[in-house]
Amino acid sequence: MLVNQIIILITGALVAILGALPFGLVNLTVLDMSMKRGNRYALSIAHGAALVEVFYGLIAIFAGSLVKNYIDGNVIINYFIILVLVISGLFFLVKKQKSNSSGETGYLGFLKGAFLNLISIQVFLFWLIALAYLSSKQLIQYDILSVLVFLAGIWIGKMTVLLLYMLLSKKIVSHSQILSKNINRIIGFILFGVAVFQTINM
Repeated sequence: MLVNQIIILITGALVAILGALPFGLVNLTVLDMSMKRGNRYALSIAHGAALVEVFYGLIAIFAGSLVKNYIDGNVIINYFIILVLVISGLFFLVKKQKSNSSGETGYLGFLKGAFLNLISIQVFLFWLIALAYLSSKQLIQYDILSVLVFLAGIWIGKMTVLLLYMLLSKKIVSHSQILSKNINRIIGFILFGVAVFQTINM
């Protein structure tokens, strides 16, 4: 029993790590804010992103196929997602790069992390695919304890990757002036790219 739960925990963590490793919106933001505001503020962003990751995992576990079919077949929802992505992309493109955003609190950092992960529709699609695969291989069980343990694994995996980005931020950014000066533009273009991808796949 205990061994099974440990395996489920490790599975959740490894899948989350696999999904979180690519250089995406949240990773870029954590990396950037760690440099400019310090690790404490970057950590609040990471917590917000990890919470949404767990939420996506939970949806994928219980209603993945239903939600996917509803989103795929609903033009209004698809256009709304695209609109949010475009507006968010414009916001980051016109936002001035600041070396220190001292007016922002840790609470706002938490909300920023949650928002960035929430609008990353590819994260949700990743969990739909991942849970479909795990279910087909019977690598996840659907009793309450197993689900909670799996969600804990997702949290651990996501936070592990974001902490790694945070700890390596000084080495990564200090060796890339282009990245350091253009974080907001990069995030904006990524959002536009996701919007275009979403439009093509409607």
